[in-house]
Amino acid sequence: MGSVQSKNLKGGKQYYAVYIIPNGKQRWERAGHARKSGEVLLRRRELEIAEGTYGQEVQDVLFSQFYEDWLCAKTSALKETTIKSMESSFERHILPYFSDKRLSEITPLLIQDWVNQVNNGNNISPATVGKCYRYLRSCLRQAYAWDSIRDNPCKSLVLP
Repeated sequence: MGSVQSKNLKGGKQYYAVYIIPNGKQRWERAGHARKSGEVLLRRRELEIAEGTYGQEVQDVLFSQFYEDWLCAKTSALKETTIKSMESSFERHILPYFSDKRLSEITPLLIQDWVNQVNNGNNISPATVGKCYRYLRSCLRQAYAWDSIRDNPCKSLVLP
């Protein structure tokens, strides 16, 4: 069990997440000027330690590379028409925006920007935007399940 501690420094009060790492040593990790930041960081580190993923580097691949692996895994479980619809949505709307991004660079804000851009710029229906989002969400859920990302960024988005 860790705690959040503060130190008064020249630049103001700094908060730290203090926890015990797997080798038994105490670790102080700076979280910022807000106590809430320290609490969030502490919860994240305690979860990583409990899951055994603390200190492990996540393999950071390009989204386009992960998409290919994910699609190969999905094709055996889906109908041919679903696969064609999925590939079409990815090629037209998702890959042009995300293909050159690393999985670690994809954030909820980036996805919201993509939703807004697709909705406003391409003159497509809200139903198509929703379908594309569901495909992207499915892909990123699998990235999370395969430990390619630490958290699924498809959260709390505003869809048209």
